[in-house]
Amino acid sequence: MKNKIEYMAARIPFAVLFIVLAFALLRMATFSCVKLGLMGNNTFVKAVFFEMNNYIESVISDDEDEERYDIYSLYPFEETKSVAEDSKTESLAKKIDRKLFSKIKKVENKIEDKFLKFIVLKMKLTEIAATYEKIISWYITSDSNNPVQRIRNNEFTIFQRKLSDGEIAKAADNIVKLRDFLESQGTPMVYVQGPEKICAYDKEYADIKDFGNSNADRVIELLEKNNISVLDTRKIIHSGSDSMTSMQKTDFHLSNFYRTDHHWRAETALKLMPEICSFLNEKTGTNIDGAYFSDANNFDFILKEDSFFGTHGKKVTKSKADLEDFVLPVPRDQMDFKYFSYAQYHVKNNISGPYDILLLKGQFDKKDIYGEYGYVTFVHGDINNVIINNRSKEGSKILIIGDSYTDPIEAYICQKTSEMHSLDRRNFAASIRSYIKKNGPFDAVMLLYYPGSYSEINDPDHCNLFNYD
Repeated sequence: MKNKIEYMAARIPFAVLFIVLAFALLRMATFSCVKLGLMGNNTFVKAVFFEMNNYIESVISDDEDEERYDIYSLYPFEETKSVAEDSKTESLAKKIDRKLFSKIKKVENKIEDKFLKFIVLKMKLTEIAATYEKIISWYITSDSNNPVQRIRNNEFTIFQRKLSDGEIAKAADNIVKLRDFLESQGTPMVYVQGPEKICAYDKEYADIKDFGNSNADRVIELLEKNNISVLDTRKIIHSGSDSMTSMQKTDFHLSNFYRTDHHWRAETALKLMPEICSFLNEKTGTNIDGAYFSDANNFDFILKEDSFFGTHGKKVTKSKADLEDFVLPVPRDQMDFKYFSYAQYHVKNNISGPYDILLLKGQFDKKDIYGEYGYVTFVHGDINNVIINNRSKEGSKILIIGDSYTDPIEAYICQKTSEMHSLDRRNFAASIRSYIKKNGPFDAVMLLYYPGSYSEINDPDHCNLFNYD
């Protein structure tokens, strides 16, 4: 009897793992059928995705009436001299190894992403694990690449590693090459440095555990040596804080960020708009009304109470983190916009209307805190390519290239420009140079990154944030 119990006990974990694996594979197969249009959101699909129905409905909605959009044909790459020389000097074996490794890594990441996403009751199981970790006072949550850390005041962040001199030089050199290309097109370029969540004055973490600020300082130093105009928003945020202690500066700095996320607050980005517009006007000759953004009477500030759960919060779950408020600044002026965006291989939006069309709805649903994400409300989030025409305004035509820190900036600046384009290189895998040639001339190009993006300098292929070919 004892041997039988031990026999059964030893096999229960394997049985559970088998069931989880089988269910995940069933979900992956069903999802593929839904994506291919072989089945809709019928009873079977609802049963298979019983706790993920909102996600499946959004997938079906996205695929309906989609218009194909082949960016590779529209914006092809041109082989530069340096690329041609590199291809000659690189041995055939190295070339095969590099391309093979890149393809294997992509397939591996895709399978891992899909498998983890479709684990049954994934977030409930994660919450249970997080509750146990909270009991034993374990506050590091890792997903291999992005270990989330809890710092003071129940804030969460990810520490940035110290980059090598070569990595810093590579980022700066690519930016300088883009500036040179833009100059050949008669287009001025400026660089805006976004802030790091860890304060530079934080004696506990800055340059001890987190090197985001020092990485940014080193990149800026190289850019300024190459006569690139840089606006450092970190200095603007801390202007007037000279009399504060380092602890007070740190607390003040953190108040500009969401507790459960790495992004700056929507209100923080809005406060910086006068400085950003003034900088653009001075360095590029644009005429953007920055004073408009400093007048709170021009906006309604919509409060979404206890409705925002950032990416760090989702990783540590609600067992460790709490929902927080989200303030959404919406202009009072009546404006008429045309909004175009594409995602992957199809047009996602091609719509016209008031400012409301620029906001992605339904991102503050407390019933789906792991699925919805309020930050992507602005211009529908991290879209590959966004074009916004303000048909109520005659003004400048600008291009913004950057990371997700640009989302609220895009939503604001389009209110005072006639045409605003944006590119997110993580998803835009076609040629940026071809895009500029085809859609230009632009009155100005602005690059904006937060310090954490420098760590992606080694990402392969054309989805590297600092690849501007």
